[in-house]
Amino acid sequence: MTKSLKRIFLVDDSKIFRFTVVKLFSITGYDGELVEFEDGQKLLDYLSQNLNNPDALPDLVLLDINMPVMGGWAFLEAYSKLEKPAKDFEIRILSSSIDPSDINRTQDFKDVNGYMTKPLNIPQVKELLEKRNTNISAA
Repeated sequence: MTKSLKRIFLVDDSKIFRFTVVKLFSITGYDGELVEFEDGQKLLDYLSQNLNNPDALPDLVLLDINMPVMGGWAFLEAYSKLEKPAKDFEIRILSSSIDPSDINRTQDFKDVNGYMTKPLNIPQVKELLEKRNTNISAA
């Protein structure tokens, strides 16, 4: 079975950073949908309304942890209380923080699949896309 990234959600309060990430994905030839959210609350609201619609859910969420309104940690706390979505998806922290306590804190959340530090670069984007576009044997 092939698991490709058809839909990625980027959650970051920096408009410039979101613009840069969109460009990076475009440069690598990504032809899926990249949806932008400026804070965790907007993502939580969207997911709450679409939990039962697998076509509306992402394959991957790239989540910043330091944002106004609702940061990544608060989002993860609230998300963990929602019912299970109709489709599994990965959540990766994408933060400028290199604080070991932030990196270790990801282990507190079963929904988090990794931690990446900003700035995101082309090799990291390619690695994300290649890992997901490889064949995965059925369990």
